[in-house]
Amino acid sequence: MSTCLTLKKSNCKNCYKCIRHCPVKSIRFSGNQAHIIGNECILCGQCFVVCPQNAKEITSEVEKVKVLLASGDPVYVSLAPSFVANYDGVGIGAMRRALQKLGFTDAEETAVGATMVKREYERMLAEEEHDIIITSCCHSVNLLIQKYFPTELQYLAKVLSPMQAHCTDIKRRHPNAKTVFIGPCVAKKDEAEYYEGIVDAVLTFEELTEWLAAVLLAGIIVGAIFIIKGCKKDDAPADDAQNTNQPVDNVGDTTTPDNVIVDDELLTLVNPWNPLPDDWTVDLVTLDDGHRVDSRCYEAYMEMINACKAAGYSPVNCSSYRAQETQQSLYDNKVQRLISSGMSEDEAKAEAAKAVAIPGTSEHQLGLAVDLVDANMQDLTSAQESTETQKWLMANSWRYGFIHRYPNGKTDITGIIYEPWHYRYVGKDAAQEIFNRDITLEEYLGKTEH
Repeated sequence: MSTCLTLKKSNCKNCYKCIRHCPVKSIRFSGNQAHIIGNECILCGQCFVVCPQNAKEITSEVEKVKVLLASGDPVYVSLAPSFVANYDGVGIGAMRRALQKLGFTDAEETAVGATMVKREYERMLAEEEHDIIITSCCHSVNLLIQKYFPTELQYLAKVLSPMQAHCTDIKRRHPNAKTVFIGPCVAKKDEAEYYEGIVDAVLTFEELTEWLAAVLLAGIIVGAIFIIKGCKKDDAPADDAQNTNQPVDNVGDTTTPDNVIVDDELLTLVNPWNPLPDDWTVDLVTLDDGHRVDSRCYEAYMEMINACKAAGYSPVNCSSYRAQETQQSLYDNKVQRLISSGMSEDEAKAEAAKAVAIPGTSEHQLGLAVDLVDANMQDLTSAQESTETQKWLMANSWRYGFIHRYPNGKTDITGIIYEPWHYRYVGKDAAQEIFNRDITLEEYLGKTEH
């Protein structure tokens, strides 16, 4: 076992709490001291939690991380989504900015890796590789199986944990990058040590909080206290908050507070209940395939497409900017086809609007939306989601400022049926938060009522 969890002998007062609460009885009492039996411990952290004497100590890696930051290499954080429970009211945006002030290059939620792991599990199930599969992303559970149920190891899925998957992906995207995982669990320190070369260091939330507090006391980071105290804004106390044109960093809450004004044109909401603004203008750029997009998303779009192709996939743009006349023609054609199938005109118009937006309510008229499909399967059906190109786009489009606009199960909110091919540019900050929170643009803006 690693030395990530140790005993401070001077603090141990023979209360036996750790012995009573250890789920695998890996603590022995000898020489008037409690001793952790390394080859039996599963690093669940229960002894640390229940110890009233502060006799259990989690080895800090703050200094190790500082060495990484001083190395000159980019250092990225994989941040466990559970940070929202530890830092009340603080969103990913505020966390990123605080971590960047500490010297980190950037921070992403480990949920990115969880998405990759989920898909690997789905593949294993679909291919029926095994009759029995034990799936666990928890290192303590894996240690439990290894040490106490070794006969079941054959069933343990050979899949990376979200932490490892995410950090591997970061290093793939950013050569020479170092990775630091920040989360609540001491076992992750042992996991990083065991699987050498993927995660360079691990911090607990407690270590991060102490670091931020120390830096604050030194007067280096003025805004760190707002994370430590759990304020919703990282630039001013909550009771002094001023209006801002940026969405609030409040993960878990799908509404925008009244004191926040969202007026960024990239976040303009267009749906059946919110038509295209009358004064909307589009500065169009023509792509190599003849399609056109607004100049504000052109570079990001090209970066995304080129990255997708570099990864070995074949994205095809089947629709982007549409003029009012084009949208009208598509809608009318859909209505006529439904009428021909036996629907009344009113029924046909209502049904058509779920798949083809009523002219004036289509995102394509913004110039910020694109329909992307796999070159080998260009049908606009739900089957599109199973193509490798679409899997890549769904997992990575947010990195370039695009969101999957019409996810499955959200039709009541968006007014549009599930479209695995439709992507909307909203800018990188908003896209990351929407992806991490697994919400729609309507939910992000707090405009779900209609």
